[in-house]
Amino acid sequence: MKKITKLIMLLCLLLLALSGCGKTPEGDETGEKAKEVVVCIKQDPAPLDPFSGTRDVRIYVLDEVYQRPFNFNGYGGELIPTLAKSYEISGENSINVVFNEDIYDTAGNHITAEDVKFSYETAMESHNYSRINDVESVEVVGDYEVKINFSCPATTVSSIDNALTEVYIVSEKAYTESEDKLSTKSCGTGPYYVETYTEGSEVVLLKNENYWRKDASAMSRFEEANVDKITYSVITDVTTMPIGLMNGEIDFCAFMNANDYASFEDGGEAADAFNVYNSPTPYYYTYTINADEASPFNNVNLRLAFCYAIDQDAVAKKIWGDSALPVHGAGSPDYVGYQAGWDAAGYYDGKSYYEYNPDLAKEYLNKYLEETGTTLDDLQVRIYVSQMAGMGDMAAMAQSYLSAIGIKNAEAQVYDSATLGDIKKDTSKWEISVYTGYANKYITEVWKLYFDHRDYSWNGTMTYAHDDVLQEKLEAVMQQDNFTPENLNDFNKYVYDNAYILGCSGQKQKLVYPSYVADIFCTARGIPLPGSCHYNW
Repeated sequence: MKKITKLIMLLCLLLLALSGCGKTPEGDETGEKAKEVVVCIKQDPAPLDPFSGTRDVRIYVLDEVYQRPFNFNGYGGELIPTLAKSYEISGENSINVVFNEDIYDTAGNHITAEDVKFSYETAMESHNYSRINDVESVEVVGDYEVKINFSCPATTVSSIDNALTEVYIVSEKAYTESEDKLSTKSCGTGPYYVETYTEGSEVVLLKNENYWRKDASAMSRFEEANVDKITYSVITDVTTMPIGLMNGEIDFCAFMNANDYASFEDGGEAADAFNVYNSPTPYYYTYTINADEASPFNNVNLRLAFCYAIDQDAVAKKIWGDSALPVHGAGSPDYVGYQAGWDAAGYYDGKSYYEYNPDLAKEYLNKYLEETGTTLDDLQVRIYVSQMAGMGDMAAMAQSYLSAIGIKNAEAQVYDSATLGDIKKDTSKWEISVYTGYANKYITEVWKLYFDHRDYSWNGTMTYAHDDVLQEKLEAVMQQDNFTPENLNDFNKYVYDNAYILGCSGQKQKLVYPSYVADIFCTARGIPLPGSCHYNW
C-alpha cells in the first residue's frame, strides 16, 4: 500500500512539473506562469475586520491587506518603518510617532493622525490586544503625529515595540460606514485588497494597483506586491494537504502533520519541486496551573508533583515532532533574554528543568496529601483546554501521566474558546489548562502575559496566583536597566521554585513552498507574505 501511495505521489509530482504548477493563463500560448499563488490555511479566517485580534489564520490574510506603524525585521529583529516615519521618547511615560503624509487606503481615504488615534482606541476597546495593555491613551498632536501615553515608563522592555507593531491603522470613515465593520470586505492601506470572500472556502486578494507609496525605492520588503493574485484556500483536513501540494492545488502550506513534511525535504519524493523553510516562531506552549485558593493546586507541593509527573519533552515530540523546540525555563529559547544556562544539566539546584521523575512527583504528592489531610479519592484534577491544534493531546497525555502517579480522578476535556473562557472564570471548576504564550521579541513579554497582576481584574496572575514578590520581581526585570542576566535568572528561578507553570515546548515552523520561489519572505511570526516573496516566474 505504501508503494502504491508513493507511486501516486510521484505521478502527481511529474504532472505538476509538466503543467507549470497549473498556473498557465488560459489562452497564453507562451506558457508563462500567471503571477498568482494559493496559500493553504487550516480554518476560516473570519472575521476579516482589522480589530478582532491577531489569531494566526486571520493575519495570514490581513497582513497583506492592512498595515501597522512598524514591522519587525524578522523574529527578534529591529523595527522597520511602514506607515510611520519615526518615533521618539517624548516623556517619562510617552512617545511621539510621526506618520507619512501620503497614506491612502484602497477606497481613496486619506489617513491622518485622527485615523491613527481611532485605530488605537478601537483596538483597545475591543480587548483583543493584550500586548498593548500598557497603552493608556493616544493624543493627536499634529496632522500626522500622535503621542502614545503608557501606564508604565516608556523604558519598559517591549512596551514601545508592542505599541508600534500590534495595531492595524485604518480609516475611521471606512470602518464606521461599513455595514459589518469590514468583517467580510476590506479597506486597508496594504499592497492587496479582498476581491472575494467565500465563507469556509477561500479568500481571494488582488494587487492594489493604487498603492499609496509610489517610490518603490522607499518601500520596505513588507510592502512589495510581486504576485497579482493570492488565494487563501481553507483546508480543514490536514491529511489532504500533501496531495494538494503535489497536484498544484496549493503552493504554500504550514499546517501539515509533522511526518508529512519529509516528502518535501531533502531526499523526499517532492524535494525537486518544493522547499521547506524552517523558521523560529514566537510560540511557547505551557501547562498552566490554577493556583487560586479555591483550587487544590494552591498548594506548591501539588504543583511540583504535577510538574515532575509530566514528561514535557515526550509531550512536545508527540505533538510537534522535530518541529518541537525543547524549553528549560519560563519562555522559549528563541526569545531575547532566554539564558543558555537554563538548558544546562543540573542548573536548577542540581536538577534539570522539571526533569521527568515520577518517583519525585509521588513524594511531592504525598507531602500535599499529608499537609492537607486529603485522600487520593478526594483529589480531582480537571484538565480543560481549547480546540487549538495539539491542546487535546496535551490534556490527554497529562491525564495519563497523573494516573501513573496515583491520581486516578483526572479528567481531560476539550472546549471551544468561548466556553472554556467562561469555565476558567470560576476557579472552582478547573485545575489545569494549556496556554500558548507569544512574544514579539523579549521573554518579559510572555512573563507579563502570564504574571502581571495589573492586567487582570482579580489582581492576580493568569492562573490566579496572588504573589506580591512575583509582581515586584516582574516589574523590576521589565525595566530596560534591569534587563540583565542576573535579574532574568532570578525571576525564572522564582517561577520554577513555585511551579506556577510548566513550560512544554517552543516550536519551529515548517513551511512548504514551491521551488520557483527564489527568496521566501515571512513575518516575525513565521507567516509567509507571498506578495513579498521573490519568484523565478
